[in-house]
Amino acid sequence: MALRIILDNFSKVTVGSIWAAPNYIWNNGFARNLHGLGYHPAIVEKVKKDGISVQLTPGTSKTYKIGSCVFVVKLARFSRKSNFLLKLSMPYLIEDLEALSTGWDNVQCLSENQLHDFQTQIAFCKGHTR
Repeated sequence: MALRIILDNFSKVTVGSIWAAPNYIWNNGFARNLHGLGYHPAIVEKVKKDGISVQLTPGTSKTYKIGSCVFVVKLARFSRKSNFLLKLSMPYLIEDLEALSTGWDNVQCLSENQLHDFQTQIAFCKGHTR
């Protein structure tokens, strides 16, 4: 049990961690009209209790259906705003996620304030709290 806690502390897979996800991973129709080897930012919405999967949310720089199910954030000071589409989140294996590149616009994880806003937006969209 102690080893698992130590390993968890080294994992980059945490709620609010940001990944460069190839378009072909999405099984929910996101980026379906784009080249499969192109990339979009993705954010970990939830690390599931099973210990092997996460809920992963796709992001885009395009303004998209603004509302309670879109988390809009400027990841870096000079970056464009990213729109993370909460209703298009999907389960994804941690092992597969760790094979992807971390970060987007040189940002590996949301700031503490951004993470709070992200979790609040999830609650507004999906009707529950973390």
